[in-house]
Amino acid sequence: MNSAAKMPKVLIVEDEVEIQRGLVRILTYTGKLPGGYIDLAGNSTDSKEKIDDFEPDIVLLDLKIPRVKGDTPDVINSNDVLNHIELTNYKFNKNIKVIIISASVKDKGTQKLILGDRSNIVKFLDKDERAIDSEEFGKELLRQIDKAMNEEPDEKRMDYSAIRRSVIRELKELNPELFNKIDKEVLDEFEKLNEKGTYIHKKSKDIIITCGAIVEDILAFIKSKSTKLATVKYTDDPTWVRGKLDALTGRRFVKDVGFELTGGPEIISRIASGMAYQAYNLRSEAVHGGLDDDPDLNKYFANKYIFTREDAAVSVNLIMPLIRDYINYLKTQKKAK
Repeated sequence: MNSAAKMPKVLIVEDEVEIQRGLVRILTYTGKLPGGYIDLAGNSTDSKEKIDDFEPDIVLLDLKIPRVKGDTPDVINSNDVLNHIELTNYKFNKNIKVIIISASVKDKGTQKLILGDRSNIVKFLDKDERAIDSEEFGKELLRQIDKAMNEEPDEKRMDYSAIRRSVIRELKELNPELFNKIDKEVLDEFEKLNEKGTYIHKKSKDIIITCGAIVEDILAFIKSKSTKLATVKYTDDPTWVRGKLDALTGRRFVKDVGFELTGGPEIISRIASGMAYQAYNLRSEAVHGGLDDDPDLNKYFANKYIFTREDAAVSVNLIMPLIRDYINYLKTQKKAK
């Protein structure tokens, strides 16, 4: 292992004991990694706990693992681990990298993960007991770990990590219209900010406005228990929006007193409420401020605010906790039926 790089902490998520032992041999004997820098998990439940407690830099993840010991290994469980890693990276500003070690990188489950827009997956490596013990496999594994540890943080990953398509995937079934709106009007448009010749102010402004509108979409959906975008009528009253968001946390804001409990259900978290309100305020700023949308007129509005890619990223990240809580709300409603 490259001595110039930081010594990585590696979590091996693998249910086959012989494969586990083979990977440990590579890391300790060939890679010279001390034992205290290696931890093991044999299922998705244990691995998520180890990610929280051990705080690895690299996760070597089998494509198919059981949920708990004794369960049938399934790609769904490894996907659950990947979701947990993404959430950890977002919440705690981590940069945990993943190397998938699979018996077949052509597996349909692997393809599904590739399509999940997961930039923290470094490499997919074929595995079997003979490959694990081969010098070629060992060198490639250590090379990929060194690469991950020496890689500079990707700017797009850092400010886009909070709202990957893999996170909103469940909305495709639960609320297809909102999924399509986020997918097309936010994610696709955000990606275009990297394209040459893009008028960044206009596109960033549109993304910010759409993110604020999504806050109102979700408020209306929860109130009406509908998932039809046509039922949403947008307002431009931040006070009304804050009141509705607070109500969904089971609280209300009282002047000169602060927040007090209402006894109502907590549908969204306080963090989601506060961040969504900030996103809505940014929407108001974008609607009423900034340069004119016509680039030819910019010279007449030199003192007005120019919205940047970073501003758009902030808005995208601010609505993510609300979207997560809304997905959980929809899943709860679905189970209740």
